[in-house]
Amino acid sequence: MQARCATGALAPAVQPPSFLIGRDTEVRLVADLVGALASGRSGMVCATGAPGVGRSAILDRATAAATAAGFVTAFSRCSPAETGVAFSAVTQLLYSVCPPGRAAELADACTSGEPSIEPLCGEFAAAAGRGPLVVAIDDLQWADAWSLRTVEAMVRHADRAPVLFALTAHGPLSRHVDVEAPFDVHELWLDPLTVEETAEFLTLIAGEEADPEFAEAAAEATGGHPAVLRRVVDLLAEHGRPTDPARRPEFLGFARSVRAERAHRIIGALPEHAAELLRVLAVCGEDFDFPTAATLTGLSAADRAEAVETLVTSGLVLPGPSPRLAEPRLAADILALGDPRERDLLRQRAAALGHRTGIPSRAVADLLCGAPSVGAAWAGTALATAAEEWTRQSARGRAVAAFRRALDEPLHPHERARVLVGLAALEVVDSPETSDSRLWQVLTGAQDERPPPSVLHAADMLVARGDNETAWHLISALRQRGSGFLPAGSVEALDALGWIVREEGPMEPEIPVVPPIAIEDDPADPARAGALAWRLAARGQDRERAQILAKTALSGGDGPLMPLIMASRALLCCLEPGDAFAGFNAVLAEARRRGSRALAAQALLHRAEAAVWLGQNERACNDLRAAADALPVRCWHPTLAVRHVGVEVAVHRLCGRMSRARQIAEADLPTGAQWGVSWAFLLCERGRLRLEAGEVEAALTALLECGRILRGRNWDNPMLSRWRALAATGHARLGDREAARRLVAEEKALSDTWRVSAKLDEMPEVSLAKLCSAPQFHDTSVLRSEPAPRPSEATDVLSEEERAVAGLAARGVTNREIAMQQSVAIRTVELRLTKVYRKLRIRGRAELAEFWARSGRGK
Repeated sequence: MQARCATGALAPAVQPPSFLIGRDTEVRLVADLVGALASGRSGMVCATGAPGVGRSAILDRATAAATAAGFVTAFSRCSPAETGVAFSAVTQLLYSVCPPGRAAELADACTSGEPSIEPLCGEFAAAAGRGPLVVAIDDLQWADAWSLRTVEAMVRHADRAPVLFALTAHGPLSRHVDVEAPFDVHELWLDPLTVEETAEFLTLIAGEEADPEFAEAAAEATGGHPAVLRRVVDLLAEHGRPTDPARRPEFLGFARSVRAERAHRIIGALPEHAAELLRVLAVCGEDFDFPTAATLTGLSAADRAEAVETLVTSGLVLPGPSPRLAEPRLAADILALGDPRERDLLRQRAAALGHRTGIPSRAVADLLCGAPSVGAAWAGTALATAAEEWTRQSARGRAVAAFRRALDEPLHPHERARVLVGLAALEVVDSPETSDSRLWQVLTGAQDERPPPSVLHAADMLVARGDNETAWHLISALRQRGSGFLPAGSVEALDALGWIVREEGPMEPEIPVVPPIAIEDDPADPARAGALAWRLAARGQDRERAQILAKTALSGGDGPLMPLIMASRALLCCLEPGDAFAGFNAVLAEARRRGSRALAAQALLHRAEAAVWLGQNERACNDLRAAADALPVRCWHPTLAVRHVGVEVAVHRLCGRMSRARQIAEADLPTGAQWGVSWAFLLCERGRLRLEAGEVEAALTALLECGRILRGRNWDNPMLSRWRALAATGHARLGDREAARRLVAEEKALSDTWRVSAKLDEMPEVSLAKLCSAPQFHDTSVLRSEPAPRPSEATDVLSEEERAVAGLAARGVTNREIAMQQSVAIRTVELRLTKVYRKLRIRGRAELAEFWARSGRGK
């Protein structure tokens, strides 16, 4: 502790403290007792409390006051090393009250045999007769038995001359001496410093008000022990301001070191049997009963009882029928000492004992995480069970450690797969690639082994992160093994995930292995029902059936969750927002129960999209943030991350933040963002914003490309995207009445088929009724419709790059192959084809092939 000088500067750390924070009552009592001693009245005061709580500081205050008053002070400090040395504490006292020769003579008598206590008491009585005497003994709990009997005798005769007994001890005074004093005995229990008292201490040290957060951290790190706090502050003061908030990490590091140093000093003086019991208590914690834990020491009942007494006396262990560490934080300091290998082996033995005696799996797992491999199946099972429990409790760090540690133990292949899935669900936040690799292990597995039941959850999570192409290959590889090879009941669900990947993934896949979904199916399996409901809804076909299938999917089952998300999206298309949100909520709850952040993020993202559709902007904002919290967007696959961008743009647009929406919409995207269907929805938002800004041609480019992608999948339901109405607006503004009317008629027919025309007309910005009544649709003076070019004029209409791309596409070459041949990006190929379609007034590859054939270029 550092005292402040009159000038306000910091005094050297070695100076004794001039203040004791939080000890005003105790200091006043000590002063009163010293004053009473001057008046000839004897007394006794004993400061008790945990080690480091400031017992010695109170004793120092008493001896300093006595010395200042001119009293004789006899001081003794006891230690565990001298507990068995007869009269060791009394011998220290004698040198303060006797001439050196007499003190040495008495000390020799004490060590050579057991002298009479009466002569010793006579020496102290004689000293008190010459003037007031203070007998100060620090750490009385370590005093030897002969010294304790001497103190008891001195107390009984203290009425003959004024003596003040100032003592410190751990635990009640009656535990150490049998006090029958002819005067008042005061026991002072010292509590740790509160946060407020710690802040006051730091303020006095620094000369400025302590930062509240720094003070709170300091109180927590030091346990409120003034001795530890003082030592840490002194260490920091050697290198600058000790209470600088920026040095908080350094403060915490010093606090750990000081606590460990103090623990090492105390434990180092313990007998070996007491130290061994202490290590066992530190390892076993609160989960073992004391008799069970003590068996790990191998001590006899007598040695065990003696060890407990020693530890209680030291203040390291609480007394009672089931002794426990005095402070939980001591466990780390105790285990930091000694041979690390012996410590780890003790944990291993404790884990095996805990498994045999039935302590909770989480307690066994805690022990195993710090121990070498056991090489037994029970260890892996206990770790996996605890990891799943911690996952449900959102204790992610502990769950990851337990899952990883479980992989070091022998596990049945199916249980190992379960561990890999659980670990992948958590690791996706930090390392999505590592997470994916865990799922790949489950999905590929051993070629000659039957896949585990968790294969469905692995596929579900891989699809949820958005890597549709990889998921497709892995699912297809599983299906190639045949239905009889897969776990019972998993074929239908696996096929459903394959269909979802096909719907959402890249435009030009390889020939599928998963059997194509059939519209005429009437599946009872929830996953198949969800996939089919979404297929029907996306295509705008058979609304009633899509609605029934979606509700069937959400009715139950422990299968994959992605089909249930698709079922909820289908219900939204069916104008059933209440059921849709209930579906999203159910999926979100189950995803959190499973610990799958990717699935939770998917549910939140689509719920945010639904909120945008309903105009619930605040709800959409909250869900969008929650989706990014569940799984940071940097961990999403690019084909899914672009969907998040699209919803974010829509939220800003609906809130009137057009410049921010435009900034996000036009920002660069990661490679691969354009490979999935989600790219179409961002294009639609871009087109809408460009229309608002008057950039009609740029808007049409984006909108028509959106339409091309959705048409390529037969996603014709206008509930998914209003690209037709928006593109019609753009055509009308450019005077292309024929193209505008064609798109309006197409959207009107699709809306009538799906029976949502009235609902769509409630959206004024893309209302068909409003659009059809606009002047551009009727004022021929502003229409500049140009005839489509004849096939023979194609060379003049298209640029050289566009002709090259068009020729390859007309021959059936895929976009990816065209990009490779032309050495350009797939996105560049898509944009060039969009321009080709627009210039030639055609609507896709089929018409392009026909046009190219008629132009004479088909060969």
